[in-house]
Amino acid sequence: MLVQPFLGGTTFDAAQIVVEILLMVLLIIGVLSNKIKKEDATLLGMLFFFSFISFLLNEFNVFALNFKIFFLTILVISYFSKIDFFPHKSILFFLAINIFYAIYVKITGNYVLEELSILKQQGTYVGSRPIGFLGTPHATSTLIAMYFLYLINIGMHSMVQLMLLSVLFIVLFIYASWTALVALVAHLIFMFVDKITPFRINQVLFFSLFVFSVLTMGALLLDLMRNIPGSRYYSVEVMLPMFFDVRFYEPLLTWYPQSHISLIESQEVMFAAIGNEFGIIKIFVEGGFVLSLFLMHRVIGCAKYMTVFLLVTTLHYSFFVNMPFIMFLFIVLNQNIDQKRNMVRALKKPWIQPITVQSMLNSDLHNSSQNR
Repeated sequence: MLVQPFLGGTTFDAAQIVVEILLMVLLIIGVLSNKIKKEDATLLGMLFFFSFISFLLNEFNVFALNFKIFFLTILVISYFSKIDFFPHKSILFFLAINIFYAIYVKITGNYVLEELSILKQQGTYVGSRPIGFLGTPHATSTLIAMYFLYLINIGMHSMVQLMLLSVLFIVLFIYASWTALVALVAHLIFMFVDKITPFRINQVLFFSLFVFSVLTMGALLLDLMRNIPGSRYYSVEVMLPMFFDVRFYEPLLTWYPQSHISLIESQEVMFAAIGNEFGIIKIFVEGGFVLSLFLMHRVIGCAKYMTVFLLVTTLHYSFFVNMPFIMFLFIVLNQNIDQKRNMVRALKKPWIQPITVQSMLNSDLHNSSQNR
């Protein structure tokens, strides 16, 4: 899963297809070796149904690309949501090499990965920001922000953790993906508000209120961003008017998968010649409204401690759908947060003992001896 996103940015991108097919085969074997959940079986059924329609109505490459993206995502969810798997050392190692690489580039100005001749996007980020080992600074920033939230959620406050949080936050600025940074800040605001209120706040509702607040202050925020060096305010300047245009929402309502390239071409005619800037639109266009809606519901269930963060990232990118590794991280990090919180609850309430078969047998033996 780590090789798959990086190969897509090289002259060997054809090898990415081989890696993805191998990944599909391994995940199918894993899914079939366990009992599949009803929601995942429903998603797969919907995928095959709407993909068949896509096969009949679209060009083959459009059908194949959309099917591949959603099939891999659903397989990753189906497999890793059922097993207890958390390769923490491997995740930390991958995180560390991205952190050290970003710091090295910042200090030396030597863009090693970006200047490799095998990279198709050679020179795109040179002198601007590092791409990291996921092939794009945006995906790498998402990885860093996710781990930041993971550390906050597990509730440890050791000096090492605080130092790591500081490093992660600084490196986020080196990779300079404002989407991941804004999503991280939005989720931290949610966590603070949720903590001080006497009731639990629905994360989807909070996300909706956050977007509404940002849109109402759009002009003010844009003026503020213009005065911040490297803020890339021009993307926001192009994106803001789209939210208030009815034509922007029309692609969301497609009932079967369609071409993302066609969407880009239509948006360039209607809005600006920058292509599609919205990940959520891309998801619904490539999957169709019904399948994408059910998939988003399933994804939110897998990222219950990071839902606000995940939803905010869809306003500009959708890496959890495009990169199986990112979806994998959402699943395993949230599962581990759940496990750690359950352990803390058990320590706080030691008198609550889990009912086991042995304890039930001991209770039966005790009752029978009393009856005698």
